Amino acid sequence: MISEAIKQLRTERQMTQRQLARALDVGELAISRWERGINQPTVTNIQRLAGTFEVPITVLFGDTSSV
Repeated sequence: MISEAIKQLRTERQMTQRQLARALDVGELAISRWERGINQPTVTNIQRLAGTFEVPITVLFGDTSSV
């Protein structure tokens, strides 16, 4: 699930939710909700997440072969 991938990538990079929120120019609550699976990031934010984490978009959807 994308929620698990976001949390895993964020913690692997030793980022706080606040730091990720600032990097993406979104609120901290958005990051929390994405990680808990309450909301899903928009397509634009998915692209920005992949760029921030420097991974292919497919990794956010569970494709670990691309890492």
